[in-house]
Amino acid sequence: MRKIAFSWAEFAEKEYRVSCIYEEGDLEDVVHFSKPGAHGRLSITHNRLLVNVHLGVLLSPFKKNIENQISKNFDILILQ
Repeated sequence: MRKIAFSWAEFAEKEYRVSCIYEEGDLEDVVHFSKPGAHGRLSITHNRLLVNVHLGVLLSPFKKNIENQISKNFDILILQ
């Protein structure tokens, strides 16, 4: 699962121009990400992946599209 989190961070930096800080832990890895108008965190363990995204006022109308893109990206990474 660690590979998935790291791959997503690299992808997000390139594709969405977000800044990512990757923290590797013993039981959980965390990726903090941010860009103007949005920030969040991805936490991943051996059997769980959790994404929390906080959208600013200007990006809130695109919430559903953003959720779909995030889900689609993780589906692709997990199936690789």
